[in-house]
Amino acid sequence: MSYQVFLTDDEACDLEDLYDYIESHYAPEKAEYVLDKIKETFSSLIVLSIELLHRMSMSW
Repeated sequence: MSYQVFLTDDEACDLEDLYDYIESHYAPEKAEYVLDKIKETFSSLIVLSIELLHRMSMSW
C-alpha cells in the first residue's frame, strides 16, 4: 500500500529559507546537496496505515 505525502506551504517556505541560508553562508553546491538529501529522505518516507498502528498499539 502506498501513500502520498505532501509538504505544507509553510514547510516549503522553510526549505527555501534553509536552502538560501546554506547557499549564502557556504556554497550553492552545499545547498543543492542538502536539498537533494532532504528530497531523498522525503521520497523514502513510509507511512504506516491506521490499521497497522492499531495492531501495534494492541500488542504493547
